[in-house]
Parts: sequence; structure tokens; C-alpha cells
Amino acid sequence: PVLVLLTALSCGLGSTFLLFVLSANNNKGGFYLQMVYTLFVGLLPVTYMLQPALLHTVKPQHRNEAVQMHRVALLGLYAALSTLIAVVIKLKVSSAETAAPERPRPGMGGVRSKQVLARTVEDSDWMAAIGNVSTCVAFGLATTINVSYLNGKESSIFLLAPLLLLLSQDNGLFKTLTDQHRYFPLVAASVGFLILSACYHLLLRAELEKRHIVSRVAVPRPESSSTMQIAKNLALLLVTVPGHYLFSKFMWTFKHTRDFYWVMLLPINTLPVFLSDLASVRLLGVLGVAAGALQLFLSDRIRKHGLKFV
Repeated sequence: PVLVLLTALSCGLGSTFLLFVLSANNNKGGFYLQMVYTLFVGLLPVTYMLQPALLHTVKPQHRNEAVQMHRVALLGLYAALSTLIAVVIKLKVSSAETAAPERPRPGMGGVRSKQVLARTVEDSDWMAAIGNVSTCVAFGLATTINVSYLNGKESSIFLLAPLLLLLSQDNGLFKTLTDQHRYFPLVAASVGFLILSACYHLLLRAELEKRHIVSRVAVPRPESSSTMQIAKNLALLLVTVPGHYLFSKFMWTFKHTRDFYWVMLLPINTLPVFLSDLASVRLLGVLGVAAGALQLFLSDRIRKHGLKFV
């Protein structure tokens, strides 16, 4: 009953927050909405940690399975609610930004119009911050469910990364995230996830299995079967890093990189595609080839039309 109560309370807080955000007259309730959202997020780790104790009545042979099932359900619930909150706030913030530059209505004094504009900007700031937190929570939980509970493939990151398009510019961590940079988080998250996944499988998984922190996989893993294999895959991983750095820099600054670098990197990035034993390294190689081909294509188009790419 306590576990059901905590889950129902989480749903209630999330639904309450959504209802008040969707309402037209929520300007005066900003502080209370932030408190509701803080309680909503705070219940997640509390419920997650209490689940094993609250399921003590389950038979010992089925307890681990019950805990796993309840945790997947809890994380899935929070991922869905966080995604819905992020979508609603993204729409609200976008509409507020569109309405802000409009001229004041006739009969509205200059001081009053400035006050209304300042209030609109202030509301957009805290809503954008909560929307960004919801987006990060949804992305993190979806990735955790996929990797830890569903044994999903590394390629699923390409389906989850578009969630980061819900990020908005705020006065905090994403202060410089303008519309020009909106695709940078997708590229950075995808590349970062694949690099971390490769490092985990090559350097950490064997040690964690020895210490019984993670379950041992019965299927042999050729990428870490010997020191030479680990060194080979690490070298192929490092080969992909320069290309992804240049492409990530391009996605942030939109300044064209010299063709010479990509002509040198394209053949090198094909090596992991054919030689690596690890799926994440192969995917990084494919991304590196695609990034180089895109840069060369854009350079050719610019040269043909005589345009300066900004």
C-alpha cells in the first residue's frame, strides 16, 4: 500500500503541475509550481530506494524480479511524465518568446507594458529551467531503462537523443543554447554515450564482473578476450575522436572546417567500421564517415554557388 501511495502521489504531483502550467492564469503561482515540481522529482529517488524494503513480503525467490519490475515501472512512469512536462513547457516557452516582441496594446502605458514584458520573461525563465530539467530526466531515465533493464543496443541512442530537442535557453546551464545550437546536444549526447559505452565494455566491465557488481555474461566477448584485443579496440576508438571533435565544433560554431582535415580523417574513420569488435566503436566510425561526407558535401555546394557559409 505504501508503494502504491507513493506512486499515486507522484502521478498526482506531475498531473497537478501539468494542469497549472496549461492554465492561462499561472503567473502568480510560479513559486508554488516550482515547489510541486521539486516534490515530484524528489519522490523518484525516495521511492526507488524504498522499493526493496516495501517489497519484503514477496517470497525471497521472486523478490529480485519483483523489485526489478517495479523499478522499471517507476522509471518508465517518470520518463513518460517528464517527457510530457518537457513538451508542454517547450510549447509554452516558445509561445511566450513569440509574444514577447509584440507591441503593447493600445491604451497600455509604457511602464505597464515593461512590467508585463518583465513578468513574461521571468515566467519563461523558470519554466525553461524546469523544462530543461524534465528533458534531462526523461533522457537519462529512458537511457537507463534501455541499457540496464532492457539490454538495448547502442544504436537505440539515435532514437532517444531527439528528446534533447526539447531543451530551451535559460539563465543556467543552457544559457548559450540558442536556436542556432539546438542540434549540438543531440550530437554531443550520441557521441558521448557511445564513447562511454565503449570505455565501459573495454575497461570496466571485466573488473565489475570479477567483483560481482554486474552479472557475468555467458556469451564470450571478443573485444575484451585478450590484452591485444582491448588495445586494438581502444586504438580504433581513439581514431574516431578527432573527427567527432571537429564535427561537434562545427555544430556549435557553424564555422567551416578545412577540407584537408576531412580528406585525411575519412579513410581513418573507416578502419573502426571494419576492424572493431565492439558495436559502439563501429557506430562511432560510421558517424565519423557520415560527418566527414557531410562536411565535404557542404564545402562543394558552397564552392559551386560562391556562397560564404556562416
